[in-house]
Amino acid sequence: MAPDNPTVEGKQMANNTTRRRVAVLGGNRIPFARSDGAYANASNQDMFTAALDGLIDRFDLAGERLAR
Repeated sequence: MAPDNPTVEGKQMANNTTRRRVAVLGGNRIPFARSDGAYANASNQDMFTAALDGLIDRFDLAGERLAR
């Protein structure tokens, strides 16, 4: 459970932040690869997008809204 006064590196977070409970009920990742291998020219965004696309496919979430 999150503390009543969350901090980041010892500093109080801004008062205008909103905390919401979330639940992660599934997951996905890209396959492991050597450091100079398959992902050598891929950006973090490329790898994140690939993982999200796989998550959408795995749980049939295409066209679903994932927020309130």
